[in-house]
Amino acid sequence: LDHLYLTDPASRHREVTAAGRRPAGEQHWNHRLTWDQVHRIRASRESIAALAARYEVSRAAVAHVRAYRRWTREPG
Repeated sequence: LDHLYLTDPASRHREVTAAGRRPAGEQHWNHRLTWDQVHRIRASRESIAALAARYEVSRAAVAHVRAYRRWTREPG
């Protein structure tokens, strides 16, 4: 039991993410985009609605990608 310690959910989330044990990007089981598509979205001058329709994701997903709130840790 020496490996157990008391922590709160927010601290645990930060620890797991910092250690690289949380799947992200294309490694996440429910991803809809690829890194290539993410780069194209960020480089595009098209509207959020047009990009969302093209890649079949929500407008919020495109907005999050453009604002670097999602898809922030590129592998490698």
